[in-house]
Amino acid sequence: MSVHEHHETAPEDRLSKGQMFSYGLGSIVNNLLGGAIGFMSIVLNVGLGINPALVGALQAIPRFTDALTDPVMGYVSDNTRSRFGRRRPYIFIGAIGVGVIFALMWQLPSGHSEMFYFWVFLAGSIVFYLFYTVFATPWVALGYELTPDYHERTRLMAVMNFMGQFAWISLPWFYAIMENDRLFSNSVHGARVLAIVIGIFVAIVGVMPAIFCRERFVPPEGEKKQKTHERDASYNLVLTRKVECEKKKRREIELPQVLEILHGIDIDHGSGAQCALQNDTRGGQERTDPGEEQHEGGGAGGRAALPDAQDRQT
Repeated sequence: MSVHEHHETAPEDRLSKGQMFSYGLGSIVNNLLGGAIGFMSIVLNVGLGINPALVGALQAIPRFTDALTDPVMGYVSDNTRSRFGRRRPYIFIGAIGVGVIFALMWQLPSGHSEMFYFWVFLAGSIVFYLFYTVFATPWVALGYELTPDYHERTRLMAVMNFMGQFAWISLPWFYAIMENDRLFSNSVHGARVLAIVIGIFVAIVGVMPAIFCRERFVPPEGEKKQKTHERDASYNLVLTRKVECEKKKRREIELPQVLEILHGIDIDHGSGAQCALQNDTRGGQERTDPGEEQHEGGGAGGRAALPDAQDRQT
C-alpha cells in the first residue's frame, strides 16, 4: 500500500490571501462583463423596438473583432517590459476603460430610428470588446504567472472560480431590475442606470488585481543574454567616452604648458642671435693686425678673438 506524500509549497512560492482575493475579484469583473451585455440586450428589442435579427447581429459582429484582438493583445502583453510588469498596466487601463465604455454605450436617447440604434450600439460594442480584451487577456495570463508551484496555482484557481460564480448568480436579476416600475419609468431607463452602476463597479473592482498582485515573470535565457550584451556594450561605450574626455582634458591642460615652453625657447634663441651679431660687429672694428687669424662665424668666435688682438697691440 503506497503512502501519498504531502506536497509542501516553498515559502517564496506561496500567495497571500490578499493576493488570491484580489485576483478573484478580477474573475467577478470578467464574468460580469461577458454576461451583462448579453442579459441586457433584451432591452434593445423590448424597449427600443430593434428587430431581433439586428439584435443578434449586434451580438455576433463584435465577437468577430474580439477574436482578432485577443491574440494581438496577448502578443503585446507578452512583449511588454515596464517597471510595473507586462500584465498589470493593461489590467489597470482595461478595467477603467471597459467600465466607462459599458456605462456610455447604454445611454441611448429615445425617439430615433432602428438603424440609428443599430449603428451606435454596434460602434459602442466594438470599442467595449476592445477594452474588454485589454483587461481580460493579461488578467488570465497573470493567474498562471503569480506562482511557479502547481499546487499553489491550483488553490489560486479554486478561489478565482469560486468568486467568479457570484457574477453569474447576479446576472439573471438584471432584467427584473430594469423592468422594476417602482425604480424606473421603463426598461430603457433601467438599463441606463444599471449600466452606470456596473461601469463604476467594474472600474473600481477591476483594478484590484493590478494593484495588489505581483508579477513573477522570468525572461527567457536568450533575452537575458541579449540584455547582458546590451548592458556590457552600453558600459563599454560609457567607459570609452570617459577615457576620451580624460584625454581631452589632459591635452587642454598640457597644451598651454607646451606653448609656454616653446615660446620661452624662441625668446632665448632670439636673444642669443642678437648678442652674437653685436659681438661680431665690435670684433670687426677692433681688428687692426693684418696677420691676425680670421675667425668665421659670430657669437663665441668673435668674443674669443677680441682679447688676442688686444694682447698683440700691447
